[in-house]
Amino acid sequence: MEQKEILEKLNTKYKGELIFEVTDDGGDIVGFIDDGTFNSVVAVIEPTITEMNNLITHIERCKK
Repeated sequence: MEQKEILEKLNTKYKGELIFEVTDDGGDIVGFIDDGTFNSVVAVIEPTITEMNNLITHIERCKK
């Protein structure tokens, strides 16, 4: 899965809660609380489908 696809899936799933962007060097994906400030980092993941799924599992467990 390409970085762009991962970003789209994560940003669609967590719209209004979290926002995901690619780091400046393009090496990782960073997640922030969606408050418009980009100050509260909640996740840094490698751009792979496995890491995306691990992150989703972790977020869903924390929400319960």
